[in-house]
Amino acid sequence: MIDNFKKAFDLNTQSLTEQCSCGESFHHPDKLLWNYDENESDFLASTSIEVQHPIRKINLDGIEYVSDCSCWHNKANQISKFIENNAVGISKYLNTLRENNIREVNKQHMVEVLTSEYTEHDLDPHFKE
Repeated sequence: MIDNFKKAFDLNTQSLTEQCSCGESFHHPDKLLWNYDENESDFLASTSIEVQHPIRKINLDGIEYVSDCSCWHNKANQISKFIENNAVGISKYLNTLRENNIREVNKQHMVEVLTSEYTEHDLDPHFKE
């Protein structure tokens, strides 16, 4: 389930150092991607959690989390249970939103089509060629 959330809510970014919204820091010590000096490497090793891959972030409910951090797992479990327990209602809600959006787009398109078919002269009753 956690992997599903990582895929669904991934921000599609990667970095070598990140701080999670909970305050926990993470780093990836890849010397090929970044030339850490000795002091920087020591500082990162003493203040953050080392991971062996570029660090990714996810967004849950408007909050960004480091995907390797476990602080967001309880929230993901709660959201997952809500989705699973309300799948039919959520599906109806999303379909209604979609239908409303399509209706709005179609209204806008109709106005554009109607107004683009006529020139200013066509709309002026006093115009004569």
